[in-house]
Amino acid sequence: NYFYVRQGGDTWIRRREGRDIWRNLYELPLIETDEEQGLDDLQRSGIWAELFHGAGQVSVSSQVYSCKHVLSHRIIHARFYMVETEFAPDMTGYMKIPVERLGDYAVSRLTESFLEKLSMNYPSLF
Repeated sequence: NYFYVRQGGDTWIRRREGRDIWRNLYELPLIETDEEQGLDDLQRSGIWAELFHGAGQVSVSSQVYSCKHVLSHRIIHARFYMVETEFAPDMTGYMKIPVERLGDYAVSRLTESFLEKLSMNYPSLF
């Protein structure tokens, strides 16, 4: 469950660490789950509260993109949501960047596919 978070002209990303295939690539805020969960369940989670602490009013669009992404060792069922916040959230571990600079950061093919779809369907966001 990925969240393309916007507040004014800014968004949030973090560099992926650890020892996985996406190491050193950047990703959008994320809530990983072992099985599909509805948005209501995600919003009641502690991770949601941590991500959007200090954000004031949070407006979530319905899911704007979903896909099945196949890696050599795993199948990922990804869902992407657009989120607008009233104030800049205190997203620990994420960095705030201007939306127009998002293309300056290396992302996974999964995230790149979402951003391509988003820019085609919502060009005013970029």
